Amino acid sequence: MTLRRSRQSPWVTLFVIATTILCLICVVRAASDDDTFGDVKKWYNQAKESYENLPDQGKFATGAVCGFGASKVVVNSAVKFVKLAGAAFIATEVLEAVGVIDMDELVTEKQTESMKKRVMGRLGDIKRSITHFDLKQMVKNPKQKAGALGIAAGALVGFLL
Repeated sequence: MTLRRSRQSPWVTLFVIATTILCLICVVRAASDDDTFGDVKKWYNQAKESYENLPDQGKFATGAVCGFGASKVVVNSAVKFVKLAGAAFIATEVLEAVGVIDMDELVTEKQTESMKKRVMGRLGDIKRSITHFDLKQMVKNPKQKAGALGIAAGALVGFLL
């Protein structure tokens, strides 16, 4: 007996996402009479105060969990992107080999340069946002050292697993 993994239809996924968004909109509308932003700010301040009151081991553990989670999200997203790009490349190569499309006529040199500039611009934006998060400066600050080391350790473990 073999077990096969069923694949969900993209329509099912779209339906789940749309239902979730609709539920969130209803919750926000229901809470619009209250001071929702004030509540969120209050929760944030409580969480920040709780974090600041943690011992160094607690800050390290909190940072490790955050670093691990963030690295898993980034790695999984990157893997899916590479798989999608590889599948698209193979599909275009097969279609060109069969004669369905002609890549020389489909994409011009000007379009290629335009795409290259946009991709490099986006990569530059990502690099700037990453360098904005200065882990070295956090490690030098004694109050943030344990959390920063936890983030680095968690990210390392997340990348390795």
